[in-house]
Amino acid sequence: MPVCSVTPRPLAFLIVCATLTAPLVLPGCRSPEITPEDADAATPPPAAAGDLSPRTIPGDPDTAEFTPAQLVVATAADPQADPDARREALLTITNSSAAGEPVYLNFYRALLADRELDPTVATAALAALALHGEPADTERLAAWLDSDEDFARWQSAVGLQRLHNPAAIPALIRKTTDDVDADVRMAAVVALGQYARRDVFDALVIALDDRDYGVARAAREALGLMTDHDAGDDPRAWLAHAGENPSTFLANPRNYTFTPYPGNPKLPLFWIKPKPVAQSPLGYVPPEPAE
Repeated sequence: MPVCSVTPRPLAFLIVCATLTAPLVLPGCRSPEITPEDADAATPPPAAAGDLSPRTIPGDPDTAEFTPAQLVVATAADPQADPDARREALLTITNSSAAGEPVYLNFYRALLADRELDPTVATAALAALALHGEPADTERLAAWLDSDEDFARWQSAVGLQRLHNPAAIPALIRKTTDDVDADVRMAAVVALGQYARRDVFDALVIALDDRDYGVARAAREALGLMTDHDAGDDPRAWLAHAGENPSTFLANPRNYTFTPYPGNPKLPLFWIKPKPVAQSPLGYVPPEPAE
């Protein structure tokens, strides 16, 4: 762990003593060596009243001496910075070529370990970890399915469409019926489509009766993926199909993919829009084609 001579920092701040292009050297602070275990075990404390931002630490170089990359990282890591500025800085990191480097993966993890984190900043961190993380990070994403903010729960569920890990199933099943927001329920239903299991099948059959058409439609499509069958909108028809084929109805699932948002490529010809390409979740093994 890094040792600093200044006021103690939250773990997420310490992790980013490295920047997008070069170490961000603060007075009395050496670059950290943070492991995934450190990020998982630690809960960063809330910023204390005496905490100083990197731009106000006595003896720090003037901000004019910081590179643009250093300023971005310093803003994203500063617990006292404006949440909108932190979110924008975090999105800049997420879209950079260094976004998947270990130091930044552990930065996202440490941010999400702080349940007092501003939810808009948390949403950006959820998107970053879903985009660049690994299957073991599903539990970190799933923890935010209990956020008080609809948009944070939705981003968590969407992120779980990108990472494959059965550990996320119980939380996703709960969200298909318990969440008050239809978009969250629908995102959870879509994420479950990659798991051809009986408990998931039963949850999706229940979701067919959701009062929101989008949720019910997503449940039908997810059931079709995991069974390679279409029994329509009637839950009883799906249960009958399972009852008639108890050993085979989940034996030949279709391939599960998600379609990423294409983002903004900043092309000089703005009317040329990139076509998003469907992808498989990280950790997901596509089924063998049925003979």
